[in-house]
Amino acid sequence: MKTFVINLERSKDRRAYAKNQLDKFNVEYEFFKATDGSTLSDEWIENNLDESFKKEYEKYKNRFITKGALGCADSHRRLWKYILENEINEEIFLILEDDFFLLKDTMKIINEIASVMKQHDLEFVNLYYTSLEILELDKKNSIKVNNKYSLYKYPNQKTSNSLAYLVNKKGLKKLLSSQSSKITRMADDWDFEEISLNAWLVYPLPIVTSGFTSTIVNMNFKTFVKRMILQKILWIPIISNILIDLWKKRIVKVRIK
Repeated sequence: MKTFVINLERSKDRRAYAKNQLDKFNVEYEFFKATDGSTLSDEWIENNLDESFKKEYEKYKNRFITKGALGCADSHRRLWKYILENEINEEIFLILEDDFFLLKDTMKIINEIASVMKQHDLEFVNLYYTSLEILELDKKNSIKVNNKYSLYKYPNQKTSNSLAYLVNKKGLKKLLSSQSSKITRMADDWDFEEISLNAWLVYPLPIVTSGFTSTIVNMNFKTFVKRMILQKILWIPIISNILIDLWKKRIVKVRIK
């Protein structure tokens, strides 16, 4: 399994934070230079968005679809292309945005999920997601990873977030198929049925977000210190289990039927 971390070149604090997280667990990884949304010109938008998405952007820009979101979408798309064009000799790829937070068992679980993907020929597994509605997960259409975690066939419901996912080369080709020439949607606006992607999600969530804002320089010192203290607390086993479970329940609500 090859790990990539999408990171803005100017976000040195995030880069150092991500490096510290992954080094702690002896993960081999590569940073991938993200597209900086703040630098995108009107000409770039004209040339890189398809007509439908361009209209959507004009309608919702500076609200739901910001230039930062466009940069994020382009970053993932460029990374998919990079992996395929360079013929990297791996079956499964772990793609992370740089504001992830690894729990003590995160990498162990991710490696177990990668093994399940190979066994069952799964193309995509979302490791972190949010939703405004209760996600209905079908127990009959699930694969057990271990005693705590299971994979579920992606429900026909809206989820968002592209913080962390596993994907194989077949999945990358499908993700890229609708965006090979121009961007057609935001990075986390998944439409798996449209591209016939064999997509799954894991529950409970094995990874969470660190809580960074769009860039750490926008965070006041007091807030930054509080979050750093919280992250230290999360390494205390009993407190960690309680806080993380509460956090996950706030992020996404699930009903397993």
